[in-house]
Amino acid sequence: EENIELQGKIEILKENLDSLFKKKRILNSTSDNAQEVFQQEVQIEILKLEKEQEKITTKINSLLSRKNILLNEINDFEREETFAISLFGQKEYSNFLNNKISNNDNNYIHEKIVRVKAFIESMGDIPQDGSIEKEYLQLKEAQESVEKEVKDLENSKTELNKLISDITEEIEKRFKEGIKKVNQEFSDFFKTLFVGGEASIFLVDIPIKKENEDDIQEFELGIDLKVALPNKKIKGLGMLSGGERSLTSIALLFAMSSITPPPFIILDETDAALDEANSKKYGDMIEKLSKHSQLILITHNRETMSRADLLYGVTMAQDGASKMLSISLEQAAAVAK
Repeated sequence: EENIELQGKIEILKENLDSLFKKKRILNSTSDNAQEVFQQEVQIEILKLEKEQEKITTKINSLLSRKNILLNEINDFEREETFAISLFGQKEYSNFLNNKISNNDNNYIHEKIVRVKAFIESMGDIPQDGSIEKEYLQLKEAQESVEKEVKDLENSKTELNKLISDITEEIEKRFKEGIKKVNQEFSDFFKTLFVGGEASIFLVDIPIKKENEDDIQEFELGIDLKVALPNKKIKGLGMLSGGERSLTSIALLFAMSSITPPPFIILDETDAALDEANSKKYGDMIEKLSKHSQLILITHNRETMSRADLLYGVTMAQDGASKMLSISLEQAAAVAK
């Protein structure tokens, strides 16, 4: 209402200004003195009117500012009203507005509103630019991405467990087949060396005892040897002599090498404990093995040396200096002839 009244005053002032300007134009044709006096009076009147207009404009701006404040308060009230309706329901909220609830209920609702408002205020200022919703959508997207990764990892884990199970099963199958093949070759080599007898390897469970634990909780798969010499009651490695142990070890070594021949084998003094008769058997097995692998032997046994294609040794000349010497037995035999 004040705004309308002020706008009316402004219109009246504008009309007065227009009237003054008309009088000014009429008096322009009169004498200079009268014109000057009139212009001064008009100028004073214009200044008064402009000052009055300025006051009215200031008051209008103040009213507009108050209007904006009231609009903000109305918006806040509408938000709180919407929140109250969602919290208590439209019916209870209408009863509250119409004073149709008891004092006890009124006090209860009032206390509840106070508590809720205190909780909201404790949360601090809530941005109104949509940043919270944007952050929520980002977090939701990240959560969905993590859940998808977890699901993929669980599927990968299941597949890996199945693969490990299949590989373990295949390894055990091949290992047992390998043991069977090695057993056959081991028995043949053993019989060749000892001219009879029996030898085999078999699987055993080896207990695993962890540190700081008295009870054995786990076992691992291992192998053990079973030997029986011809014409003797001796059984087991613990009852064999040094030479017999060496022959048994050689038989097992050659048996494994014959199943899956390696590119080359280095044997260091494996024949040191053999007598002349066993050295010949050892030499026969070396020749058989050399068909599949290249052999490098370190030995002092003459029988083993005689089976080699090329010999390397250290000799001392007359000046007392040691030097390497290599001899091809095939060429040496040709020269000797």
